[in-house]
Amino acid sequence: MTDLDRLLIEQACRRLVTAYCLAADHNDCDGFLGVFSKDARWVRPTGGTIEGHTALRAFFLSRPQHATVRHVVTNDFIEVIDPDNARGISYATVYRHSGDGALPGPAEALQSLIEYRDEYCRTPDGWRICSRHGTTVLRRTQTPASSI
Repeated sequence: MTDLDRLLIEQACRRLVTAYCLAADHNDCDGFLGVFSKDARWVRPTGGTIEGHTALRAFFLSRPQHATVRHVVTNDFIEVIDPDNARGISYATVYRHSGDGALPGPAEALQSLIEYRDEYCRTPDGWRICSRHGTTVLRRTQTPASSI
């Protein structure tokens, strides 16, 4: 595998991480499903495991549609294993406001910091996330910001 091949794989996997966040934040179910392989396994940071597109779609459509959510992704690191497999880690700072969806939402809406560990695979449709394991590293407490 050439250096260029490795860089192209890394970039394809980084795009999946970004596309996941954009789809989740903008309620784009098809975009959300499009980052996962058809038999993908997702261990959610809040608990539970979801497997396959049918279950992923059901989960996505059950989410509140009027919340304002933004995933800010940093520290992405992709390791290419071979021409058809890679793994990676990234952090997502998640901001959420459960109001009516009007912008701007309150800035104190930081919810959590999540660490994602992903496995990527090359499919006939291109690179996809075949496994995603999310762990909540930090979580917002119920303490009002004004008392800190």
